Amino acid sequence: MKATQLEERLTRLLVADGFANVAARVEERRVVVVYENTRYRDPRRALDRAAELLLPEVHSSQELILVPTLAAVPIVSARYAGQTSQDDLSPSKPPVVALDVSDLPPDLLRARRESSSFGRIDIVVHPWFEASFGNHLNLVASRTGVAPEIHLVLLKGFTVSAQALITIQDDLPTGESWLRPGHVTVNQTLRLPHNVFVFGRAGTLGANRYGADVEGRVYGNDGRWSVGADLGVSGVANYSREHWKLAPAREMTALTDVTMRTARYDLSFRATVGQFLPGERGVRVDVARQFGEFEVGWFAVKTETRVNGGLTLRIPLQPAKYGRPAPIRMRIADEFEWQYRYRGFISAGRKLDAGNTMDWPIRQLTP
Repeated sequence: MKATQLEERLTRLLVADGFANVAARVEERRVVVVYENTRYRDPRRALDRAAELLLPEVHSSQELILVPTLAAVPIVSARYAGQTSQDDLSPSKPPVVALDVSDLPPDLLRARRESSSFGRIDIVVHPWFEASFGNHLNLVASRTGVAPEIHLVLLKGFTVSAQALITIQDDLPTGESWLRPGHVTVNQTLRLPHNVFVFGRAGTLGANRYGADVEGRVYGNDGRWSVGADLGVSGVANYSREHWKLAPAREMTALTDVTMRTARYDLSFRATVGQFLPGERGVRVDVARQFGEFEVGWFAVKTETRVNGGLTLRIPLQPAKYGRPAPIRMRIADEFEWQYRYRGFISAGRKLDAGNTMDWPIRQLTP
């Protein structure tokens, strides 16, 4: 089979299974395929599925290299050795996953791709939950709701999100409106040489704050460690039942962190220092253990005036496989995230809630 015919066949196989932004390049010793996972909740499952579809088409003398992307930005490269027998056509052996994609054909990463995700609208429904403990009159107070979000990819790395928080049950004494904005943002992700990622976002960063935030992160040893810097400016957004009000965006956050990961127990350690919200210097330590798509973590914060700590959870939601990409598609969020703060009424030591970045997909895909 000619190289161009094989490239077309590999592309068709992935597009038929629901993948997007697919491009293939067949060379003498390797076959490189770029794709966007728009079908599976777990990016690792998507990687395995792509390998399962493509490995039988690759000659035993060739190496298959898969490059998953997020908003068309490459995340990692996964290398599979060519299969040598009919009984070994499934990716039973784990691939060699690397964060470095510098040796891949640069024109392929810029090439036109089949089944483009640009301009497609995903309506993503997020559940949300808040709880407060310790009030003597009401020992446990909570509120729950849903947060539908319109998510749109316009250009490479450039996305727009508009989310509304809809309260269903509320016995917290916040006085907030039952309907208010969540993340309404424009986001830009850049991948630079030497495994450097830059994330920029502006808009309403969470339920009660607006502003702009820029984060840079450099990864080493294929994601085993990373160093990040975060700079933001924001103001309080008050969405009460009577009226909505914005305070001037004058509060600065300036944070640096170091993150380490241990493969043996899937543990991540992060130490963050700098100026947190609402304008206090301090330090925060996070420890998280990953169980596949599930993650449980603990954190401690000490600022100039306050001490706090708590628990974080990341729970995958069903279904694990989404409907095929379409001009407009509705689906459930990938996961439910929740943070419990021991002293719930203490606001010190917070960071801007800018939503997910590339960090979580990298941690899922790298071993």
